[in-house]
Amino acid sequence: MKLLLSTFLLIFLLNHASIAQDSLASPVSPEMFELSLEELMNLKVSVASRKEMTLRESPGVITVITEEDIKSIGARDLMDVFRLVPGFDFASDIQNYVGLGVRGIWASEGKAAIFWDGIEVNDLLYGTVPFGGHYSVDNIKKIEIIRGPGSAVYGGTSETAVINITSKRWEQNGGQVSAMYGQLDKEFGRAQASLSVGKDKGDFKTYFNFYNAETRRSIGQQKNYYDPSQTYDMKGNSELLNTVFSGGLDYKQLSFNFLVDRHTIYNREYQYDKQAVPNYYNTYAANLKYNLKINDKLKVIPLYQFRHNKPWAELDTISDGFYYNRYVNRQLFRLEAIYDPTDNLNFVIGSQVFNDFGKNVIYGPDPSKTRLFSPNNTETVSYNNFSGYAQGIYQSKIGNITAGFRYDHHSLGFNAFVPRFGYTIVINKFHIKTLAAQAFRTPYIANISFKEIKPEKTTTFEIETGYQLSSNLIVTANAFYTSIKDILIYQYNPINLTGGYQNGDIIGTHGIEVEAKYRVKKLQIFANFSIYRINANSNIAEFEVDKKWFQNPSSANPTNATMGFSPEKYNLVANYNVCKWLDINASINHLSKKYSHDVFNNTDNTGYMQTFGSKTLVNTFITFKNFISKEMEIGLGCYDIFDQKLEYVAPYTTFDASAVTTSGLPSSGIRSPIPGLSREFTIKLLYKF
Repeated sequence: MKLLLSTFLLIFLLNHASIAQDSLASPVSPEMFELSLEELMNLKVSVASRKEMTLRESPGVITVITEEDIKSIGARDLMDVFRLVPGFDFASDIQNYVGLGVRGIWASEGKAAIFWDGIEVNDLLYGTVPFGGHYSVDNIKKIEIIRGPGSAVYGGTSETAVINITSKRWEQNGGQVSAMYGQLDKEFGRAQASLSVGKDKGDFKTYFNFYNAETRRSIGQQKNYYDPSQTYDMKGNSELLNTVFSGGLDYKQLSFNFLVDRHTIYNREYQYDKQAVPNYYNTYAANLKYNLKINDKLKVIPLYQFRHNKPWAELDTISDGFYYNRYVNRQLFRLEAIYDPTDNLNFVIGSQVFNDFGKNVIYGPDPSKTRLFSPNNTETVSYNNFSGYAQGIYQSKIGNITAGFRYDHHSLGFNAFVPRFGYTIVINKFHIKTLAAQAFRTPYIANISFKEIKPEKTTTFEIETGYQLSSNLIVTANAFYTSIKDILIYQYNPINLTGGYQNGDIIGTHGIEVEAKYRVKKLQIFANFSIYRINANSNIAEFEVDKKWFQNPSSANPTNATMGFSPEKYNLVANYNVCKWLDINASINHLSKKYSHDVFNNTDNTGYMQTFGSKTLVNTFITFKNFISKEMEIGLGCYDIFDQKLEYVAPYTTFDASAVTTSGLPSSGIRSPIPGLSREFTIKLLYKF
């Protein structure tokens, strides 16, 4: 630990960094280097409270990332951006899927809510969002992140984080086109292009975004978990295809926006002997909202949202394998009132109801292959959910108090009630936040394996402090403790080939996150460090790292961690504005060792735990401005300079307690790691008009 902290401090002093996170947000203006740290800290955000407040006042541990930050690091996709957020990490699931982890907890299945222009993009079967070549970072205006629970405001997919992405819209009064090409070691890596246009004509405003990309997950060798002698080349078997249309228009107080997201992940798991097959994740969604201003103090906002979602669809006609073809339609109605009786008092009161209708598409050639909905083996299901929520914020000289709650009732019969409390105070250059909240995860349609299923319940305590040491340097630190009760886990029985979700016991983590930023006119230095450990009362073997699961337990000495995620991480990002036409950016992302399965031991009939060594990713990106014309930029980048080939490991396992093993342990397993990309060289062109 001392060595890690010393290394962190040494590299911080020797390198330069620049991504705006938490109290380290940067402005959206092109003159970003002209603003002082104090001006940056006073940027307004609303993701944590619905009410615009400064970063230091906002009742949450907040990260803000702007288009300038994304552009300066030459981000290829959202994974490049989120990898630099404290506590964020990635792990693998079935069928070449890579998802998000937050503070050591597998958050991909309904534990981290992600919104694109107000439309939630978590799928409606499991609550997942796949990463890798998904969504255009060049079309993003700003990302606001709550690193912590958000259910009191956002509902049942926001136990560990809320990610609110705002695209470039009418404020452009013009547009831009961009294109990026990436080259791996002797192989094509990615080709992606985007377009964004917007126009503000007073009462009438409109915008449109387009993105099309083909990327690769890897060109490495994928092992067969149960037979490591069988491998296949990920080249040609791990393509990621994405086409996204989004846009909208505002007329006076009426606003409409839409999202079309067609994402395809090619995979070739154990049963596919010949070639990869596609998995489809398609979403069609729209919002219609009206801002009804009753008077200067009261505003009422009705909203209607429709989503058609077909995720994880695999229409396998190549092998004798898998057929999974089901969709969900959600109709959502929300009515929210925002009331400001005085300048220092704010209330938000709302109610929301939605209906989820799910349907299986029958496989004509062989209807027996169709997977029907649990728990009653039906072709269709329909569930309703009602929510009521309220929040109050009182601002005074001795601090701001935030208190709120949310109540959810599901037609299957389960309820959830979660309170929230926050106290924040800013005293000159010092601020402190004390936060306590509960959150929940609503079981989605594919999670409802039994009628007895119930929501997860999360309790989180956080405290953050920050101090501006000088006009050029600010430091923030936060500590957190999170505990999840009745966590939903997937259990699989290999004997009868059945599986389903059920509630487990308790899992949780605690840790610290520290950030520092140094800023002068042409130079930004940003660094962060995050660490988590599993809680002592955690009791879910499917997620834990235990010495007994190693092949040689007597010599194993694993960190007190959860499966799949590095318990320690630090980032350094540097941006130097050499002159008005040249920016140089460099970043270091270090991930400590982590633990998961590698290959199954057929002799012992056990999937032993393995240690995966630490990785240090070093990247650089150079931007040439005013290239040929003042509207054009060209960027050259190199990612993973030292070719570390970061792998994505499984964040959970499954057990068959009835299986007899030579080792004396229950038979366990899930899958082998997905090999990551090798070193990649990129070239990017951007033209504004």
